[in-house]
This record gives sequence, structure tokens and C-alpha cells, in this order.
Amino acid sequence: MIDFEGKVAERIRDKELAGVVLGRMDLGRVVAEGVEVGVSILKVKDGEGELYLPGFEESVLGSPQLPPGAGIELDERQKERLGRAVELRLPPLVAVHLALNTDNDLEDYVPMVEGREPGYIIGVYGEPGQYKSKSIAILGQVWDRAPEIEVETVGFDSYSTRGVRCYETALQTKRRELGMDLGPREMVEAMKVVDATGEVTRLSLKETLDNYIASFKGGDQADIYLVDLPGLGGERKMDGFDVLALFGMVTIVAQRGTDEEATLLGYINDLAEFSGLRILELMSTDANRIGAFNELVSRMVTKEMANSQER
Repeated sequence: MIDFEGKVAERIRDKELAGVVLGRMDLGRVVAEGVEVGVSILKVKDGEGELYLPGFEESVLGSPQLPPGAGIELDERQKERLGRAVELRLPPLVAVHLALNTDNDLEDYVPMVEGREPGYIIGVYGEPGQYKSKSIAILGQVWDRAPEIEVETVGFDSYSTRGVRCYETALQTKRRELGMDLGPREMVEAMKVVDATGEVTRLSLKETLDNYIASFKGGDQADIYLVDLPGLGGERKMDGFDVLALFGMVTIVAQRGTDEEATLLGYINDLAEFSGLRILELMSTDANRIGAFNELVSRMVTKEMANSQER
């Protein structure tokens, strides 16, 4: 798993997202742990419709810079809803979608337990056939063994006939059969039995996010959400899912090796040895983004309230 490079980087440089990002509203920049984090609200094309996403960029080498877009503004009601969603201690992606892309009653959502942090959303991205879904199933198994960390896998890839749930089910079935945690080769063997045939049910980004935020109503959140993103390759053009992968969440890129079994065993061994460090690094990046997002949204809402009183 690497930084953005190869064909993914080429397509970013080719400005393929120019027709997808319709506008942006820059909320500002905040320095967190020595890194400057820029926060924006992006308006993106989603099929025949449009929707809003959070956008982040860091002042670090290799971090993709947000694409340009026409300036947009949120109205008073949108700002108020976004401020309320932040008060619910929701992850930025969930807060933006709930507040700006739906008419859901925010009073139906229960705030998180005091003292707990919003869940960290980590996407796995890359070209098709790079074992993304299998990697996430592995990550879920390995990271969930860490003490006091609850990991939930989430499927956003409706382009594939075999999502992360299929592989996760295969691993859970094998674990029950053996009555113990699976070793590296047992994980790889268990996922080989998954049927790769079938038809796909394509969902728009809005439909995908509508399904995802439904689990946040009760106020309970996992510590980490591992998101299986659509593969970028073939004839699929960049769309809102790619904007989300590149700018809306912390993302790691799956890299395909010459041999599937060797690649997956490499992932497992690396994670088993360095899982704590890897988790902390990714969580730290997302924590900085969450902090910057919450601070800048709160500033925006406070300013709007002051302007409203003056009027």
C-alpha cells in the first residue's frame, strides 16, 4: 500500500476530475501537529444530479491538491444544519452528507457518548484487480484484534460482483470451523472459495452514502471504518467516488504484486508486524482533518449567527 502513483497519479495529473468537481467553498486552513490542513466543501456531479462532499488537502509532499472549481456559497439553513451535524460528533463525510445532501431530521440522530471521538474513515483505493476487497477483509481481521479497537468494513464498490462482505464472510466461516484466529495462509485459502460470478447492482454515490449514514442514527460508531472503494481503471471514468477517495477521506492505495498469494501474504505479514504503527499514523491524519473541519465549520456558523443578528 503506497502513496498515489502509477496510473492513478497519471489520471489525477490529466485533470480528469475537472468536469466532476462543479464548485468549491474553501472554509480555511488550520495547522495541526505541524501540518497545514485545508478544508473545503466540494460540489460534485453524481450521475444526473449533484451533491456535496468534504474536501481536504495537506501541506505534505505527495498529497494531491484540491482541483479548482467555481466558488459556491452555502445558505443560512445549510450552514445551520452543518453546524448541528458537527455538534453530533459525526465524521466530516457523514456530517456533510446528512446536512447538505438529505432532508433528514437531525433530531433523529443521537450524539456520540461524551469523551469518544468520531469514527475514522479509511478508504482502500486503486486499479481493478489489485485485491482491494481482499485487503480490506484482511485489514478488518488483523486490526480488529488490536485491543479496544472496533473495526467495521464498508462496501462502496458497486462495480464489482464480489465485495468485501463476500470475503469477510468466507474468513468468518473458516474461523468458526477452526475455532481460532486464522493464520496468514489460512486467510488466503479461505478467500479462494468466494464465487466471483454474478450481476452487479450499480448505486450512485448519493445512494451509497444514504445507506452508509443510516447506521449513525443511534449514536454508536466504530473506531475505524474501512471502505472498499470502486477500482479506477478500464473504461470507468473518474466520478464522485474518485473525488471522495482522493479528497474526502484518508486513503491508502492497494498495489498489485506479480502473484496474488505472495501479495496478500505480504500484506498480512506487514500488518501483523506494523499494525499498531500503521493504525496510529492513519488515525492521526484523520484526527487532524476532523479537528480542522469541526473548528472551521464552527467558525463559519458563529460568523453567520453574528451577521444574522446585525441584520
